[in-house]
Amino acid sequence: MNFSRDIQHTHYRTPRSLNDAFGPYSTWKVERKSEARGWLYAIGLGVAVGVVWWICVALRAGAA
Repeated sequence: MNFSRDIQHTHYRTPRSLNDAFGPYSTWKVERKSEARGWLYAIGLGVAVGVVWWICVALRAGAA
């Protein structure tokens, strides 16, 4: 048995679909999250980065 992952030396391949990977009766269930939560997270992260940037610039400028 050859344990090489080189494509010329191996007899197995990477599964390309859910059917290849898990068989013909597999199902895939994805629950959709709230879109508003993602936007709030992005806005909050932007504000946090802005505040940290503002503090770094203020400290560098000698405000404190």
